[in-house]
Amino acid sequence: MLNRKMEAIKCIARFAEDAAENFKENTSMKFTYHSSKYSPVNGEGVELPDSIVDNEYMYDPMEFDTDSHFYNIEVNTTYSSVHVPTNIYDGFREAATAIQWSEALNEVFQTNYQSDPALSWQYFGSSTGIMRHYPSMKWVIPESQDDFDCRVRTWYIEAATCTKDLVILVDSSGSMLGMNKHIASMTVYTILKTLSNNDYVNILNYSLNVNYTVPCFQDKLIQATPENIDTFKLAVNSIEPQGKSSAEKALLESFRLLETYREKRNCLKNCTQAIMLITDTLTKDYTDLISRQNLFNNGTEKLVRIFTYLIGKEGSNIEQLGRMSCQNRGYFTLVTDLETVTEAVFKYVDVIARPLILHKRYPISWTHAYVDTNTHTEANEPYRLLTSAAIPVYNRTANLVGDVQLLGVAGTDVTVSSIRQLTFPYKLGVNAHGFIVTNNGYVLMHPGLRPMFKKKATPNYNSIDFTEVQQLDDGSKPRQLATILLDLRAKLISGNRGVMRDIPLKYHYNNMQRVSREAFDFYYRKIKNTPFTMALALPNRFGYYAVQVPDEIDKNKHARVSIPSFFRGNNWKIHPEWIYCKYHYLEGHEFSEPEQELLHFLDRMYHKNFTWTMQYSSSIVEDENEDDASSDPESIECDTSTKRLRQDDYYCDKELINMLVFDAKSTMQAFKESWTFKNNREESLFKRYNATLRFVATMSGLTRWEYIFGEENDTNRE
Repeated sequence: MLNRKMEAIKCIARFAEDAAENFKENTSMKFTYHSSKYSPVNGEGVELPDSIVDNEYMYDPMEFDTDSHFYNIEVNTTYSSVHVPTNIYDGFREAATAIQWSEALNEVFQTNYQSDPALSWQYFGSSTGIMRHYPSMKWVIPESQDDFDCRVRTWYIEAATCTKDLVILVDSSGSMLGMNKHIASMTVYTILKTLSNNDYVNILNYSLNVNYTVPCFQDKLIQATPENIDTFKLAVNSIEPQGKSSAEKALLESFRLLETYREKRNCLKNCTQAIMLITDTLTKDYTDLISRQNLFNNGTEKLVRIFTYLIGKEGSNIEQLGRMSCQNRGYFTLVTDLETVTEAVFKYVDVIARPLILHKRYPISWTHAYVDTNTHTEANEPYRLLTSAAIPVYNRTANLVGDVQLLGVAGTDVTVSSIRQLTFPYKLGVNAHGFIVTNNGYVLMHPGLRPMFKKKATPNYNSIDFTEVQQLDDGSKPRQLATILLDLRAKLISGNRGVMRDIPLKYHYNNMQRVSREAFDFYYRKIKNTPFTMALALPNRFGYYAVQVPDEIDKNKHARVSIPSFFRGNNWKIHPEWIYCKYHYLEGHEFSEPEQELLHFLDRMYHKNFTWTMQYSSSIVEDENEDDASSDPESIECDTSTKRLRQDDYYCDKELINMLVFDAKSTMQAFKESWTFKNNREESLFKRYNATLRFVATMSGLTRWEYIFGEENDTNRE
């Protein structure tokens, strides 16, 4: 399943590089495109900002219909549309060129969707800031303003760069008072936006002396989690500029801190480390100091990149700051006002991406869990938990002339609920559960993960550690982590295959309506080509055996027995979250309830052309020993042989359907006739203990019931 998502974004990357390379620019012709923000929708125009009123002709009209697969949002699956950030003018050459050549991606978007209708949003984020997404939709703009920029999204940053260590130096001398401080703070905030949970950072402010902006983070590189980022922002905002400026001590402290972590990780050459210097002036030349600290192997290697940001319109030492960056594999940027901050910061992303481009590597990155807020409307369901797969895309044309450039990032979203469905919960048994942990120890999927509270995301919902949701039943006090739990966490992170047995847990089920205590056995293994580890927790006293049923479908068909007759009446339900049979394309195949969908497919099974097909041909966890040379995780050779699905194609879980039919046939007779009491004494006992309902629930998800005293069946309450 995840392999199919990775194949899809490889194809987008391949098509994007081809389209950009073969595009012929024609500046004499006016171009038009489908704008997610400004195109007329279903015949209704959009009020344009004054700055682009004259460009109304550029925005092609769009026609939308609600689509159940895309969460009942109005979309159009015949073409994509483009989002342009507020601070970027779509008439500028770079943005206009990206909009025009990326229109060719409509073909690969549609092909991917036809090959895998379970695909969610597909998109290409350009290094210019524009983002083309499929299917097209009207962009939901918050009441304040549209501050979305694909280049600061986690999926873009993680695909464009690798894990990095940053030390940010902020000049806090007296000359940074007023607007310069505001610009510097916004520069720091924007750099922090480009970091993910895989990155490590610290911020130092300096005048004549150097200080850690957060004292308790002293001598450390801190993981860039959302809560740590917020702590840094508050600290930067409280800096009070005063005194004279000297960056010498700050630079020495930065090099010392980065060297310490290189030695800790034993990555003298492979660590990506950088110093980001934010100032309005330099009082001396630091070339010799930097050379002494940053030259290795007889002066042939420089391990730390230096990026410099000169703040204000009257900044000095431009040549010196530029030389400091260029000689140390970095980049110099002049930040004159607030409007130039975003573009200035993004320059460093292209530079950090250069090693990947030079080596022609296409590593696929996966994000931590995050809440989808950009496609949420009142008309659709609550916020969804997602992970995104993304891959870098390079500019071949630039490479031909000796330049090295990132073209952008291709990606797709994968809902956590769709991954959960593939764990086949009916196979796990009672009280067992599956979960996924990232290589940082954070939970991607777990029954104890509750990212929403009162329809709002909790502050650190995407950096919940495994040890926070797994409650050990060993008498430990709060915040006291047992060795066995830490050992399990370490093995999950390592990505190895194994088992740990007899781990006592406290756990909840039925949406926290009930709690219990049990010893569990944990089975785990890495999900191929991802940073995730899949694990199953099975109660060690039961759940290891299951009843194997014969092929009930063929058996009853050959006996000329009507299978739907086992499901008569309205006093039965199937599990609403399990997939028995389903059409690949939900649009045009809507059912009011799961039971109606089931009966529809049971009827189809009597057709001559009915075949058993699976949604995906392989399981969620691939065999790591499998010969898979044709699927290089760092290439963009995409598989074009995947079958395209037709509108009425479907898939069924044959094992689950057979179990369900077996259970329905076995329980039908017991509920065929209404309950009758043998005598008055029996009836009085039922009334005395308020026994009003009889029911049966099976492993296939079937529930039958009857109200003993003939109350009206309230299926919604059930």
